[in-house]
Amino acid sequence: MPIRGKPQLAASILLLIAGQSASWLSPVLHVQDGKYLTKALKDIPLVKSVRERLHAAWSELPLQVQEAPAYQDLRAFTMARFPGGAHMLPSPSRGLLLRRLCTAFEARSVLEVGTFTGYSALCFAEAGAQVLSIERCKLQAAAAREILTQTLPRRDISQAAVEVRRGFASDVLPELAGSETYDLIHLDAGMKSYMQFLDLALGGGLLAESGVVLADNVLFRGMVTNASARVGGRFQRIAESLHSFNVRYLQEDPRTQGVILPHDDGLAVIWPRT
Repeated sequence: MPIRGKPQLAASILLLIAGQSASWLSPVLHVQDGKYLTKALKDIPLVKSVRERLHAAWSELPLQVQEAPAYQDLRAFTMARFPGGAHMLPSPSRGLLLRRLCTAFEARSVLEVGTFTGYSALCFAEAGAQVLSIERCKLQAAAAREILTQTLPRRDISQAAVEVRRGFASDVLPELAGSETYDLIHLDAGMKSYMQFLDLALGGGLLAESGVVLADNVLFRGMVTNASARVGGRFQRIAESLHSFNVRYLQEDPRTQGVILPHDDGLAVIWPRT
């Protein structure tokens, strides 16, 4: 989800480097020796199938996207129900990117941490996935169920395609361990806890062998890649936690590798190392 008060972090980068769309030459961020290196997708050593899937999702991604009416209504519903939380919704362009990634990686089952009002869950369901979305806030979980019962049918999607489960991810993820695996795991809540959540998911065998993890906001206001921009307090702690997460799962962990797409406030794409 975007961060309040921060311009779309990557929009200017893409406009300057790639015109109005992304391509093989568009930048992704590669973590090496704890540093963030801007590289073209074609220049990063990746398994061919992963590179092709990333290209399919990232190539020619428009920065300006016309939202379908159902998504517009979900956005309006959110603004009315949670006036201070509208900034937490994905941009229309991010919604398209989520749908593209879900399709490119052939995800038929999605486990999401952080429902809010269900925008991302609707994106994944529209891409053909069955979604289990975890939300700790009682009010937000109820709101998501309410609006999804209206928006899912309008996109010709069964209401059974999305289950919103209320609870803390730290409790729900261990409960799911050993039950089934998921083709895509989406982290979009509790940024300081991303490492804990992914540890629980990987340790519990929740990610399929050919699955992918999407972690939102991993550039956090530009503070993750630029330590001098960290201003202390809560924001600094979040930025430091996300930096540790990026270094671990994109570079150090023997189980995983990945890149960061510099879109909005950053989206890490992580997959099992082969």
